[in-house]
Amino acid sequence: MIKNWLLGRLPEWFVQWVVLPVAGLTFFGGVWLAVHRFPHGYDWHYMVISRLLRPHENPHGYWVIGLGISLSGLIQIPLPGFFYERLRGISPWGARLGGVFMVLGLVAMILMGITRSIFSDKAHGVLGWSAFIGLVLSVMVDTSLVMKQGLSRATPKESTVFWSWITLTALALIPMLGTGLSQLYLYFFARGLGQRPLAWRSRGVPFVFSVAFWEWLTCVFLIVYLMLLIWLTRRSKRKAFDNTYSSSRPKNGQTNK
Repeated sequence: MIKNWLLGRLPEWFVQWVVLPVAGLTFFGGVWLAVHRFPHGYDWHYMVISRLLRPHENPHGYWVIGLGISLSGLIQIPLPGFFYERLRGISPWGARLGGVFMVLGLVAMILMGITRSIFSDKAHGVLGWSAFIGLVLSVMVDTSLVMKQGLSRATPKESTVFWSWITLTALALIPMLGTGLSQLYLYFFARGLGQRPLAWRSRGVPFVFSVAFWEWLTCVFLIVYLMLLIWLTRRSKRKAFDNTYSSSRPKNGQTNK
């Protein structure tokens, strides 16, 4: 059973409706408890997650969110193998790449939670960015593979299907694109403020340009999008079965000899 869990050999409905929701509840439950224990008032528009994890800033709540982050990463351990088994038929190299990105992201996520009081702020920041980039890149790679399969089986008349796949691929780029644009804005138009989010707020910098906003948005995005990606994978498999079945049926007027 442990081997099947680690390799992601689980039913699709179980991963979609049990593993991912439980991982999300574990993560955001730890966040909720840590926010309520934050002594100076927490502004999620401008304050990044790492503020909640700092023992000197959140002495009574840093361990709660750390535990939540690490447990959430552990719960998602089956995902790399789960997606690899279902996507390697489309592209073995692409499925392996997506799996590597996801493993790196989950490992960084687990370490980020359990080693907060051990690592320095700089090392912890590297783990945070590694988790962010690894998980987002894995979603982008896996989405491109599912889209490739879906488009290859869509007929020319299915323009709605075509634009649906294109839209979903574009959605996978939102967290990375938003974070990059926000940093460019702060670099060119808010220079001199440094990495002081509350100074951005006092200077009237819109919260949509804050790294914290995109960080929180990505946390919600990843859980919801992974559930959607599993649904798309199941839909592609069902469509492939329907196409195979319809192509194997005799056409009108033909008789079996």
